[in-house]
Amino acid sequence: MSIVTRKGRKAGPDQDGEIFEGSGLTRSTFLKTGGALVIGIALPAVLETASAEASVSPVKEVPTLPPVSAAGISPTVLSSYLAINADGTVTAFTGKVDLGQGNQTAISQIIAEELYLTPDKINLIMGNTDVTPNQGYTAGSTTIQTMWTTMRPAAAFGYQTLLQMAASALGVPAANLTASGGVFTDKNNPSTKVSYGALVNGQVLTQTMPFTATKAGVFSALNVTTMKPISEYTVVGQSAPRIDIPLKVTGEYEYVQDVRVPGMLHGRVIRPPAIGAQLVTVGPAPKGVQIVRINNFLAVAAEDEWTAIQAAQNLKVTWTEWKGLPTMAGLQQYIYDSPEIKGSPALVTSSADATTQATVDPIPAPPNWTLAQARQNVATAMAGAAKTISADYDTPMNTHGTLGPSCAVVSVLPTQVMVWSGTQGPSGVVTAVAGVLGVNPNIVHVHAFPASGCYGRNGSDLVSIDAALMAQALGVPVRVQYMRADETVWDPKGPATLHQLQGGIDASGNVVAYQHEGWLAGAQYDTTIIGAVLAGKSAYTLGGGSWSSGYQVYTFPNTAVIAHSQPDLATAQNGGMGVYSAWLRSPAQFQVTFAHESFVDELAALAGVDPVQFRLKYLTDERYINVLNHVAAMADWQTRPSPAGGATQYRVVTGRGVAMALRDGTYAGNVAEVQVDRHTGQITVTQMWGAQDCGLVVNPRAVELGAQGAIMQGVSRTLIEELQFDQSIITSDDWVSYPVIRFEEAPPIKFDVLNNPNFTMNGSGEPPMTPTAAAINNAVFDATGVRLRSMPLKPAKVLAALKAAGRYVAVAPVKKKTTTPVKKKTTAK
Repeated sequence: MSIVTRKGRKAGPDQDGEIFEGSGLTRSTFLKTGGALVIGIALPAVLETASAEASVSPVKEVPTLPPVSAAGISPTVLSSYLAINADGTVTAFTGKVDLGQGNQTAISQIIAEELYLTPDKINLIMGNTDVTPNQGYTAGSTTIQTMWTTMRPAAAFGYQTLLQMAASALGVPAANLTASGGVFTDKNNPSTKVSYGALVNGQVLTQTMPFTATKAGVFSALNVTTMKPISEYTVVGQSAPRIDIPLKVTGEYEYVQDVRVPGMLHGRVIRPPAIGAQLVTVGPAPKGVQIVRINNFLAVAAEDEWTAIQAAQNLKVTWTEWKGLPTMAGLQQYIYDSPEIKGSPALVTSSADATTQATVDPIPAPPNWTLAQARQNVATAMAGAAKTISADYDTPMNTHGTLGPSCAVVSVLPTQVMVWSGTQGPSGVVTAVAGVLGVNPNIVHVHAFPASGCYGRNGSDLVSIDAALMAQALGVPVRVQYMRADETVWDPKGPATLHQLQGGIDASGNVVAYQHEGWLAGAQYDTTIIGAVLAGKSAYTLGGGSWSSGYQVYTFPNTAVIAHSQPDLATAQNGGMGVYSAWLRSPAQFQVTFAHESFVDELAALAGVDPVQFRLKYLTDERYINVLNHVAAMADWQTRPSPAGGATQYRVVTGRGVAMALRDGTYAGNVAEVQVDRHTGQITVTQMWGAQDCGLVVNPRAVELGAQGAIMQGVSRTLIEELQFDQSIITSDDWVSYPVIRFEEAPPIKFDVLNNPNFTMNGSGEPPMTPTAAAINNAVFDATGVRLRSMPLKPAKVLAALKAAGRYVAVAPVKKKTTTPVKKKTTAK
């Protein structure tokens, strides 16, 4: 069974699998034929299993692969990180995938650096569970961090092994050798040299090294101490061209949507008209169409896609009614009334979450405050404050808005299951597919292909389960591609949040109390898969999670941060079936920062202090201070209190705002400049500035471009994006009912990457977006003197606030021009 892409070029099932094309080789015979140095891992005794070499799919046939655990490549066994090939190139294996941020290029840079090679010598295999280790999800802006503690030491250990081999082969001390371009040379005798390929020619040399697993089955760190000094780096820290861009420009880049397997059928799912509806009757199948019904799971399949689409749209189906969602108007009260998840609320009485942000100095506070005591301390301080302020903020439900619909291809055989998916967690899909099909995870093989984007958990895992259910029922491979409504209505959502904030200052303008209490209606992030639920089965790709309250880094005294975590919308009232939530770029913290950093601006205005200077007064972390000063300088920040004032006679007014965030160990700052039309309520973002310190930077240009994209997504969610629903279902099902920012609405973005090699690298995919909404909101206040507290910042909300504050500008109606009728010319006969 071959895999044929739309270009007619056959490819192995790995993401970048051309090294296997046309060879028909297994992983073992590939290495042995050319000769290779295999860098293996010394497994703790508790994780050891029987080891055997795994075969990978040759081009012409999809083989029956050995069980994953027996192959030595599985969530519990890691047999190899990388191989030095006979020609001097390197094949590296990682469980991470590239979601469009340039991970493939950056990871190649890290490996190349330690091996004294250039990135083009690295062939990176990503997200193929046949041959790659389980390194967890590509999520949370942690990929490069993980690669720093895995691929870097693996490559360094490989280099040290090669160095010792070269010293022995050349008969010179290792200290006399220098490496460049895959060749060792004697510094004292340049004619004495040997290539990496020559060193491993004709043999397979297996070396082992210890590693540390932070949790069962996920390998995150290698105990290797001899690595290249960062001061000598020539590859990491340079703006290397993205490996994937040329093929994307020419249209040859192959996505999961391009995968075709001979004999497969095209499938389409038919979702209920209401979240809790039950399937009653299904009409007859049209000619050439097969129906799959498993409890409430319903789908159709045909030999061509258009037939499947028509069948899904026209099949006669009846469902029961269900109206278990709140109304849009009643959402806030519904959230307040929803039950708490066990362990909520959480109390933070210091300025930092010690588990994730240990570099931030904590606020001195009594060591054992109870929730009641913390509230009382804030209340007491507020009672003695010279001025106080309180505010309620809210954010809506969002969807991922993936530009292309999710897609997957699945083949189910008695001894193996093959999955081609756009997932960001291949090992998680192994577990989910095995669970829903009732098979041993050892026979499930997942091959991650590039998809159309996600930045959080969109429909990629959901569609994989749908395809798996259909393939098992029909006995043939099935390709399922979602329609727009399948994606927008049914993918997991970014949940709505509510925030109540209080603050007080003394007569000198100093903050004396601060309290932030928030509600997150979807803090489970249990990643339930809808197809499995409808089929009466259970499937999850990753569980657990809540919102972090460690964002509060300002040294305000008498601080209480209280985080209420609640189940997904309607799940508690509907037997577990509701509006599922999952990670959506900067999950929870994007919403939390909107409220928190907007309210910090409210305190600054209450004190009559410039917003930047106000923040600096309460910061102690030098990295945070440096980013704030830098982004203010980028924007040519003019020190003065906000709002600007003096422009009340103008219809269109301009303002600027600042906001900060500390996420994933990365310090990020944004400044926004906006124009507000006080007659229409329209907000136009005219310029965004951003800066971040994520420690050591691997590829500065890629970080800059990724940050600009993140900020752009933040602008879209701030101004436009909001899911609509009725009491039965999400009603935003297309680009009209759920619009995203368009090219003509996109503001210019200037972004600086502050390389800080004194600190280990941290995430860069989510931090730049996190302060965007607050920066824009603060700019609107600066322009108008009106504070908005509800996202998205749509014109109707702006107009309502302007009118309530007496700052709406009415425009005199335009007088109609009167014209004198023109007599028609007549022609004399």
